Amino acid sequence: MTSMLPQWARLAWVAALAGAAVVHLAHVVAMDGRHRWWHAGHTVMAAAMAAMYALPRMAHPSVYEAGAVLFSAGGAVLVVTTVSLWWREAVWTTAGCCRRRISW
Repeated sequence: MTSMLPQWARLAWVAALAGAAVVHLAHVVAMDGRHRWWHAGHTVMAAAMAAMYALPRMAHPSVYEAGAVLFSAGGAVLVVTTVSLWWREAVWTTAGCCRRRISW
């Protein structure tokens, strides 16, 4: 058995998730700052989920092994980016403590 879903359902999910990835990708191009990173994360998530439905694990184990490595690397990049954005947007006081400046 290579998939729990029938072929038509897998293709429907791949199409829906590819559409979601395209919409988020358009927002990545149009936005900046934390909004760009939020949409970039959702673009990657939708693309990975589309790959999950298009390439079942049992038939393509190497894709899933590579995905695990990419997920770990992506997580590390997101941690570094989040900390650097937090550091950049923080307002430091003379006492050395930090207040958050939130701009939506």
